[in-house]
Amino acid sequence: MKNKLLVAGTVNIDLSAGLPRFPSTGETLASTSYSENIGGKAANQAVAANRFGAEVVFAGKVGEDAFGKKVFEFFQKEGIDTRYLYKSETVNTGNSFILVDTHGDNIIVTNLLANQELTKEEIFGGVFETKPEAVLLQLEIENEEIEAVLNTISKRGIPLFVNLAPVKYLSKEAMTRIDYLIINEVEAGQLAEMKVTTEEKAEEAAEIIYQKTGSVIIMTLGGKGVLVKERGSKTWFEVPKLEAVDTTAAGDCFCGVLAAEWLQEKDLHQAVRSAIKAASKSVLTRGSVQSLPYKEEIQLRG
Repeated sequence: MKNKLLVAGTVNIDLSAGLPRFPSTGETLASTSYSENIGGKAANQAVAANRFGAEVVFAGKVGEDAFGKKVFEFFQKEGIDTRYLYKSETVNTGNSFILVDTHGDNIIVTNLLANQELTKEEIFGGVFETKPEAVLLQLEIENEEIEAVLNTISKRGIPLFVNLAPVKYLSKEAMTRIDYLIINEVEAGQLAEMKVTTEEKAEEAAEIIYQKTGSVIIMTLGGKGVLVKERGSKTWFEVPKLEAVDTTAAGDCFCGVLAAEWLQEKDLHQAVRSAIKAASKSVLTRGSVQSLPYKEEIQLRG
């Protein structure tokens, strides 16, 4: 079965602290827990896809430091192809400071560092040499690199999944290269230039973005569900009501599993259902990669 997925983008070390609540300006609070783990949007998505059966190739950049070594060792243990995980000789591995309260909500500050040195040529190496069946990207790398990658990969006929996080205003041409655009309600509102506060507003925003891009729009709206806008149709998917412990990696889990399941089943709606189940399970465990479930843990059908 052909299921090779190239994931390109950021990889960090997450420095996570649990708090009873978020501090006010100028206030100091003692944490209730602390951990250091692999993170970064692309890394989380790569691990999620890998654990759901995709053959994952990762393109990214770390520093020649202890954190960089930790990333290599973790990916290799997971079985992720690291031939296109490069080392910067001048900049340290990226990191993120993550605060999580007792409701599972989080605040994240990211230092991109070595991630900012990842070039389009380094990503192209992974694309041209491994010949993936699909590519999954986010927008944490530089705009110039993103646009070049989108244009080149699209011309080669490789399906492109793009998680538009954080929102960046790419050229109209680059946006039309995206096959599957994964966004949340905040990102949808920014793209459609409106506030997405209801299901009706979500459908309106999805239509506006679809008309601009021609992409399949996959919009996650937290407890309201997931909306998929395709040519001539829109479909809503329910999400289970859960008491979340930590939502840090839920969005990344959704993206990675969506791409992996689509590769294996070629059924977008089933892939969305699987991604919802996986992301829902991820919020029950604290941390980023350690919260990402294995396919065997999830009952996918039904």
